[in-house]
Amino acid sequence: MPPCSRRRKREGSAVGAERLGRVQNALENIIAMAEQTTEAARQTSVATNQQKEASEQGGKDHAGDLQGDPADAANAKNSISAASDLNHLAEDLRAR
Repeated sequence: MPPCSRRRKREGSAVGAERLGRVQNALENIIAMAEQTTEAARQTSVATNQQKEASEQGGKDHAGDLQGDPADAANAKNSISAASDLNHLAEDLRAR
């Protein structure tokens, strides 16, 4: 094999190794970001569950108070519904 061909082969191997290293780094970054997203979704789900439980408990604790004002009852119901919606969104994120 002529010297020129050997040199090109070495240079091609070096370029290939460099590209492979960049691809590996990119994949490692993608994995790390996916893990961070999963953890964020888990934390959002936990916080949303806590908020939902607190809203439901607050609604139970003040059930007698809410009977006198339909607007307060509607607001409490909307809060519970919103917490439930957030919980479903968090679960969807976690499933991805």
